[in-house]
Amino acid sequence: MMMQSGGKVKKMDDNKWFIESVSCSEDSVQSKEEMEKIIPSDLPHGWEETSRISGKGYIHVKLGHLSPYPKHEQVPCLKVLVGEFPSLELSKYDFVSDLTVSWVEDKDMLDLKKTNEKPFKELEEAKRKLEQFKGDIKFFPKELKEVEALLKNVKKELPKFKEVRYLGEKTRATVDENGRKRIFSILVNRFSIYGSLVSVANQLDPGSKPIHSISCEKIWQKHEPVRIRDGCNCKACSCHFESEGCSTLKKEGYIHREEVENLLRLIIFRIRGEKPEKEPWVEIMRGSKKIESPKEGMEIKKGDIIKTKNAEIKIKDGLDNEIAIKNNTEVKLSESETEAILEQTMGEIRAKIKKLPKDGLKVRTPQAVCGVRGTIFGLHVEKDVTTITVVEGKVEFSDLKGNKVIVKENPFCICSKEQGLQMPVTVPFNLKEKFERGEGV
Repeated sequence: MMMQSGGKVKKMDDNKWFIESVSCSEDSVQSKEEMEKIIPSDLPHGWEETSRISGKGYIHVKLGHLSPYPKHEQVPCLKVLVGEFPSLELSKYDFVSDLTVSWVEDKDMLDLKKTNEKPFKELEEAKRKLEQFKGDIKFFPKELKEVEALLKNVKKELPKFKEVRYLGEKTRATVDENGRKRIFSILVNRFSIYGSLVSVANQLDPGSKPIHSISCEKIWQKHEPVRIRDGCNCKACSCHFESEGCSTLKKEGYIHREEVENLLRLIIFRIRGEKPEKEPWVEIMRGSKKIESPKEGMEIKKGDIIKTKNAEIKIKDGLDNEIAIKNNTEVKLSESETEAILEQTMGEIRAKIKKLPKDGLKVRTPQAVCGVRGTIFGLHVEKDVTTITVVEGKVEFSDLKGNKVIVKENPFCICSKEQGLQMPVTVPFNLKEKFERGEGV
């Protein structure tokens, strides 16, 4: 195989690995600190944050809108749209809601057609698996009938999402027979914004809705019912009837549609906001020497430790075998002279092995060993668990005690410190399609 480096073309050694590319990873999930910046703690006037939970790739807040005229009463159920609102003086708010912003890890969930089809496909796969046991006397058809009944009704019962534009963004919504839209989520880049604040935003009254002013409300509250029925000549009552309004929601400071939409626009702006270009962070340790910002064409030598943060690095050998080392990953090219071994301590790799090196190829993790046999596979290591997913071909997967299984095309297999080696499980979707799109496997 030939590789271009610094304007020169050179032949690659079959037994050596070279860097093919270094790039920022599209799958790099936002850190907790980055997520915290998306929903500001200094909210616009009239809003109060009552709780906040955040982590890598998500942030969830509960918000209350301060009532301009607090009343000594519990907030009606209609104001509390989702979940509980514990330990709050509810009378101080005229509206309470929750809001979540999360990173969309599965790119299929950004595709409307696949979002609608996914539950149906999963049920179809469950039915297919159950039918394999149809002739078994010990197993019979109660479970199968239940799945068939679900399949029969799922298309009717499954809410059909439509893709509409709202606040200038791609939005998931259902539309009733009268054309009314119920917003479920707003999609901005790889983020989904959802929660009761989103689902109710376009259903709230506009700020121009006529209401009585707060001063009128206070006067009306002091009237006895009989006096109101008989008519009243006070300054407030002589100006307008009870059914008319002398002000608006916006003027009096009550919650209204535009106020919620402006808050959502602020969050969208923060997601889309101008960000400085990130440099891909990759580091190679060669003994005591640290190589920062490695370049294309550089040789990866035995004993090198490769660490990535927000970047992906692809390495190739002279046999055109390719390994993509994903973001937040650490691997080491073993110093073994008898076989090619990659030691992966954390993160994810995706490998396309077309032709095995003469010494073979193995990948070791803290829990398992993968004996590669010419295949396409993904390997993920997190804490005490190693997960292998085989896209094409097969891999010998074993634990450190020597127990082994052959993992073939389209299943995944787990090996954990606590439970050891598990049996392979087939997944109900096409892994090769996801792999070719560069998504996690």
